Amino acid sequence: MPVPRCPRSLLRLTAVPLWPWCLAFVLMCVAVWHDGGRNAASRFAMLRAMSTHYTFQINRYLDWTADWARTPDGRYYSNKAPGAALVAFPATWLADRVLFAWNPELRRTEPPLGYKTAVSVLFQVLPFSLAVLLAGQALCRRGASHAALAFAGLSMLFANTASLFMNSYFGHGLTAWLLLGLALALIADRPALVGAFFGFALLSDYAVGMLTLPLLVGFFARRETWGQRWRRSLYLTAGAAAPAALWVWYHTVCFGGPFTIALAYQNPVFQSEGVARGGLQAVWSVKPHWDVLWQLLFGASRGLLATQPWALVVYALLALQVLRRHAAHLPASLTILTLTGLPLLLWSNAGFSGWHGGWSAGPRYLSPILPLLGFCGALLYDRLGAWPRLLLWLSLIPAVVLRVLIYAGPTPYMRGLSPIWETYWRYLVLGPQRVGAARVAFLVGLLLLAAWQANRLRLRDEPPAPLSPTEHP
Repeated sequence: MPVPRCPRSLLRLTAVPLWPWCLAFVLMCVAVWHDGGRNAASRFAMLRAMSTHYTFQINRYLDWTADWARTPDGRYYSNKAPGAALVAFPATWLADRVLFAWNPELRRTEPPLGYKTAVSVLFQVLPFSLAVLLAGQALCRRGASHAALAFAGLSMLFANTASLFMNSYFGHGLTAWLLLGLALALIADRPALVGAFFGFALLSDYAVGMLTLPLLVGFFARRETWGQRWRRSLYLTAGAAAPAALWVWYHTVCFGGPFTIALAYQNPVFQSEGVARGGLQAVWSVKPHWDVLWQLLFGASRGLLATQPWALVVYALLALQVLRRHAAHLPASLTILTLTGLPLLLWSNAGFSGWHGGWSAGPRYLSPILPLLGFCGALLYDRLGAWPRLLLWLSLIPAVVLRVLIYAGPTPYMRGLSPIWETYWRYLVLGPQRVGAARVAFLVGLLLLAAWQANRLRLRDEPPAPLSPTEHP
């Protein structure tokens, strides 16, 4: 089995065999734009308030979105975690200066689609592609085969719900590459980066808080002296200092304290029916709804089984390896984070009143952790037998096909809880057929070109066949 060459320098990442898949992913995202609706508009309202009035209040932009939080003093803020807006602010501030100098009337107008897409590409599409390339580099260093790398590329870039949100500024794409960066920092034992990645991921998605305990358990799950442990803890804390300071500042200014989040003042339209009291308990319950948990796992609209069955297969194989004590080759910190993190996010999502994620083609509140399962699947791949590998591919192919169908449709934001396969198949058959067929041809063509180039790289790394006795000089 040929082993890919492993470039050590960040400047030579184009030598990582995952680059054809990453290039195809970038082209896919920039070719078709998506507005993001009121979800993305809530973040852009916050960005416009920050760049124009140097405030977090979005009172002047309530006609842009219904995704707001209203404090008792009558002030309106975005009901989203602030990380995506805070990270993008320097770039959007500069862009707004140029736009306002050209046309001052744009101060009040919602940013155009090209503006929104540029922000998404800059802070989600390109960083995620880089993170996947770095994941490929880490896999190469561990001796992963070309087949394992192909599984990693397809599963992380094209076969999970996070991929749907990369070119619209929901923030899930940002959180996904931050968590992938966190996994790579754990493996490389870079505690300062671990703290920074986790801090900004939490700042970008409140649900990431559910991963705190598994992260700490995995971080300290190694034999070391107390001196080493103390030193690593200091680096971890130093890395988390900047996002922690931003967290305290933002939530104190907007909601009166560091432990009060936007969901406590959620728009009443999104609160649970029959809940008399306001606050966080109006939108989230510690006790999950079991029917919702079933829908998230096996439902035809948002279920992992319907949208990305490979993720359940990877999780089961990973758990089986641990139970059989065959996981010594796997990074313990990443194994703990993944095996514990997915159930915790499922538990949290099943207790949320808006568990379905509104307009979404898949379980979007679970999406940030799904690329980690693709990475784990690639780490497992070469230690598995023929049948488990076949099962991985058989469960991956439907997810890639679904991604093609969604790409062919008018939007990745499916309304309601209709069966997802039926919905997008109807789009393809009954919608504007020229548009749907063109998008299918474009994405399938990209995937075939990426597969062709990846195969060329595989052939390059194959050792030459030995000469037969008659061929010796």
